[in-house]
Amino acid sequence: MWTKPEQQTVDAVARPIRVAYLVDLAACPDALLNAVFAEAYSRWGGRRTLIVPANTDGIDTRYAEWLLYFDADIIYSFVALNDESVFKLHEQYAPAHLTRHRERGLDSAVEREFRIELPLTGLASLSVLPAFLSRSWSFDGPPRNLKLLTRYRVQSESSFLQENFGFLSASFPYGSVGSTHPDLYSVLALVSDENLADRTLRTDEQATLVTSEDQVLEALGAADGPVTLAELSDYFAPFLDVGRSVGPAGTCIVIGDTPADRLLFWNMHHLFERSFHSEITSLRIPVARAGDEAFLARIKQILRIHGSRGNNGQRGQVGIHSCSLDLDVLEEIAGRLRQGNMWLAVTVERHVDHAALVPGIEDSSLVRHRFGGVISLPESRGSVEFHGKRAPVPLIYPWHIKEVMPPAGLRSGNWMLDLSIDREVDHCRYANQRHAWRLPRRLRIERAFDYEREGARGHDLDGKLIRVVRSGILGVAINMNITRASVAAPEDLAAFRFGICNDWEWIPFSRDGRDGPPGRLRFAAAEYSDKGRYMIGVLQLFDSIPDAFSVLMHGYWRDVLHHLGGVTADAEPDKQKEFLRKLRKSTVQLAGPLNFETDDQQVRMAGYALHHGRMMRREKRYIQYGQLLRRWLRLVRQYIDAHPTTGEHDPDDHIRDVRLLNRSVQYLCQHEVLFQGREWRCRSCNNRNWVGIADFKRTLVCSVCGRDEPAPVSGSWQFRLNPFILEAYRDHGTEAVIWALWHLSNRSKISFYFVASLRLWLSYPDNPAVENDVEVDAVVAVDGAVYLVEAKSSASLGDGEIKKLLLAAERIRPDVLLIACMAEESPALNRAVERLRSALTSEIKIEVLAFRTEGLDHGPFLPG
Repeated sequence: MWTKPEQQTVDAVARPIRVAYLVDLAACPDALLNAVFAEAYSRWGGRRTLIVPANTDGIDTRYAEWLLYFDADIIYSFVALNDESVFKLHEQYAPAHLTRHRERGLDSAVEREFRIELPLTGLASLSVLPAFLSRSWSFDGPPRNLKLLTRYRVQSESSFLQENFGFLSASFPYGSVGSTHPDLYSVLALVSDENLADRTLRTDEQATLVTSEDQVLEALGAADGPVTLAELSDYFAPFLDVGRSVGPAGTCIVIGDTPADRLLFWNMHHLFERSFHSEITSLRIPVARAGDEAFLARIKQILRIHGSRGNNGQRGQVGIHSCSLDLDVLEEIAGRLRQGNMWLAVTVERHVDHAALVPGIEDSSLVRHRFGGVISLPESRGSVEFHGKRAPVPLIYPWHIKEVMPPAGLRSGNWMLDLSIDREVDHCRYANQRHAWRLPRRLRIERAFDYEREGARGHDLDGKLIRVVRSGILGVAINMNITRASVAAPEDLAAFRFGICNDWEWIPFSRDGRDGPPGRLRFAAAEYSDKGRYMIGVLQLFDSIPDAFSVLMHGYWRDVLHHLGGVTADAEPDKQKEFLRKLRKSTVQLAGPLNFETDDQQVRMAGYALHHGRMMRREKRYIQYGQLLRRWLRLVRQYIDAHPTTGEHDPDDHIRDVRLLNRSVQYLCQHEVLFQGREWRCRSCNNRNWVGIADFKRTLVCSVCGRDEPAPVSGSWQFRLNPFILEAYRDHGTEAVIWALWHLSNRSKISFYFVASLRLWLSYPDNPAVENDVEVDAVVAVDGAVYLVEAKSSASLGDGEIKKLLLAAERIRPDVLLIACMAEESPALNRAVERLRSALTSEIKIEVLAFRTEGLDHGPFLPG
């Protein structure tokens, strides 16, 4: 495809909801982690739930990178985070919900129970059953007489089973989803001896009832044993691929009873890629059971059938891990596992704490959530073409639901769609590509997108929330009840204004009966400044932003614009020196500091400054075609000298073709950057008249005295610069901002959009004439990263400018504060940058960009 796509496209990928739990290991009862494990086993993809240690001041910093790449849609906290921690979590991880767990009022004498209520219900793990049953996992064909593990009225002697494998009754305590679907499965139920005779437990004639954990373990050790929720919650779901192999060889057994041991057991599963069918990657054995020979024999039998394969592709490798037991104790347990008829290769590792196996990220570009491995399905994708601001959302189902539709009771709940949406206003510099929306996280402009759904139930309103996933695309919740959905994108100004002036960025974090702040302090109002309006006007003369950059940032045309006066006084030191020389002469102060103490001296200074300014307005009113040609021919010679011909297939004639210049000049005239015409001086009143090409006649009339004379027949065409561009460049420093934007656009790969210079107010003004508190030159989003741009014609920043820059950066919180100057860096500028760096947080990087003319294109192939 060599032409720009006419239609925009929205691409959608279906995936499970990702949940991360924050727990304080110093106050973490067993019931809390039991509740977390049970909830995770109930969700499709739930076995890949991440548990992160935290306290009121935030998460354990060793998990910060892991949580970033895990990219949770919901962060559910059992910790009363302080306001600063809430701010950081939202800005760094941008969850759709950061929710504080609510405990019901219970008698302190009663053991605490933890009822987890996620703000968004995930698709049930049982939804994978129809697809699972439709496949052959062995030579015997698809599974038959499938049994799921559950428990009836048994609270003790089953914690090992519940933690490692899950129970239907624990994960689905309410609703029909926990009941038997006889066409899909029956249950292997653990019951007490007292309840075995209870006739109410025999409603399912196909159920198998057992009264001891040993019987369940024996069933799990059989080739046709029950399927567990731990397996179902991981089937057909993506896993986090960190770009390198981090999984231990074989099954990992964690021995220990502390919260750190249990956390190690749960998170260790993330270190494995997609496992083979029914493979067990990790187990936790309580210390009290580690000396039980009969128990260990049953565990060995389970590993013989379901153990994770090691590096040799065979089962039989086991790694023992612990955070609480000494190494000699672990070695003793390893010796017991090595004994017996079944050989096991057992290794032992004692960890300092739970964070010992946190994966290190070596190359962030390789990290992604991947559908892969043996027990997997293709990534469920879809796309729709559209035009305009409102994009229809493709209603993409997870692949296992598309393959075999589950019954109604098993397909409730939400999954996520990650949406990549093409931009209507495209700034891509490539002719065959379109830019897409890539959104920042600190500047919450996703709230400016309007997500509408039809078919949602009243209690499902939270599902309308939009979040920004790590790649910068939008993540939205969807379920089987939704019949139609769409997302409307905002204008760029509205998007940035929404982020900069947003006073409600997230749902408040409820903490001990009170709500936290709904966002950081932002600005109250924003509107274009005069500099912003001038810059927009200049860019709108062209068909697109890339076209504007290709002309204004081409070395040839930039020199022409400067020749015609499009340059600030700061960028012309020679004229400054000439002005000072003549001013000294006019005020008779040939040496030393200039003093204007008397009224006469002040009048002389003011008069000469006005005279000098008027003289500058009269300079270089136009440039002749011959001058343009000579300038271009110099570029041609330089290019040919630097790139000599290699033979008849590489002639120089096409480089010297003057039509290259003519087409570019015509392009600028058609877009009113240059005005083509002739200047002629009236012989009667000496007035300089300009006649554009559209007004040329055989007889010309002076605009002052009215005298007419025949049109000139000699000379060449002349070209004037559009006075609007001249004023923008000379009086408002527009070129510095355009140069910074051009530089940032060259960095972009997928997405580039910006808002021009803004006036910002801390409190809402009664009228726009009220003095603003801050003015910023530009706010730019480059592939999802936000740049706050301060563009200077000179390499200096005053105290007042530094103060306002700090205020803007603290309220906008960009990823990068970019200081772009059209002059070389100076010691004064470097000192100002150090002041900014010391005052800002480390999350805001500071970058200085100094202009280098060598970075421009000085070739003879002119744009247009």
